[in-house]
Amino acid sequence: MSNTTQSRDDYWDSYYLGRCSEAEKEPPSQFATFMVQELAPDFVIFDVGCGSARDSLFFSLYGFDVVGFDGCPSAVKLAEGKAKFLGQTSVTFRESMTSGSEIYGAIDQQKDKNICVYARFFLHAINDAEQSHFFEQLAAHLKVGDMLAFEYRNDHDKGIPKIAEPHYRRYQPSVQVNTQLETLGFETIYAIDGKGFAKYKTEDAEVSRGIFKKL
Repeated sequence: MSNTTQSRDDYWDSYYLGRCSEAEKEPPSQFATFMVQELAPDFVIFDVGCGSARDSLFFSLYGFDVVGFDGCPSAVKLAEGKAKFLGQTSVTFRESMTSGSEIYGAIDQQKDKNICVYARFFLHAINDAEQSHFFEQLAAHLKVGDMLAFEYRNDHDKGIPKIAEPHYRRYQPSVQVNTQLETLGFETIYAIDGKGFAKYKTEDAEVSRGIFKKL
């Protein structure tokens, strides 16, 4: 799929409009179940690219305050409907692109709390320039001790057959992400590449996971 903002926006808006109902149950990702054991309960989780909120709602069930962000209006509407249907009040959702100020302003408003910016299957959905801007803004707004948690398809996943219909994906080696963040003042505290972390039916994606702390 073409990497233009409009084509990506149209794809994801259509995708989430037909994705699922507010009452449909979705299990959390394997990455979310991993991260819930890695964070102290006083962390506020910013779920960037939250989609249908499967992970946002899971974190909320485990007692975390959660703010979900997505640039797709139909995804935010679906996420809000699911939270309301389930009666979960410790999670809110906002429409926001990484190029805007919504995410970074929300970080500034939570300066008195520990923050983890969580993004699963998001980095490979944005382009190089958008990722650089995202990382630079996180470095500028997060405080010492705040965390990042990313899972994304790496360059070894490019040739693996996909179940989902074709859409824009950008594949990059984890060393590129880790080095970029370390240059911006983050410490890599966990990093792993491989299969078995994001298996879906017959597809076993090659992914990278990283947890980073602001120095």
